[in-house]
Amino acid sequence: QFRAASTELLPGFNLDDPAVRRSLMDIRLPMVFLEQFRRLSQVIIQGLREIEVPTLVVQGKYDPVVLPSGTKALIRQIKAPLQYVETQGDHNINQRSNRGYAETESAVLKFADQFRKSG
Repeated sequence: QFRAASTELLPGFNLDDPAVRRSLMDIRLPMVFLEQFRRLSQVIIQGLREIEVPTLVVQGKYDPVVLPSGTKALIRQIKAPLQYVETQGDHNINQRSNRGYAETESAVLKFADQFRKSG
């Protein structure tokens, strides 16, 4: 169950990687957590499929927490018009002090500008 849920919700998460497996062996999780994780993944996937408005997804190319491959796999569920922008940032690209912020800000402003009502 955990493999199915993690593959769906975290596509870049490699359960066959020996280092990942060793790390998981050190974690003690109650069975209820695994069931909640499975349900959460289903809710998220369904939510992505229900998006009906133009959507912008901005991803840091060097993000060690949210891997670009995982983001790309998840956004395939979005059927609405989608723009994907990969910045030269890592994690927290929405914080002014972090690498990738300027690219993120530019992408958001450019995306929003498409919907600006003309005066």
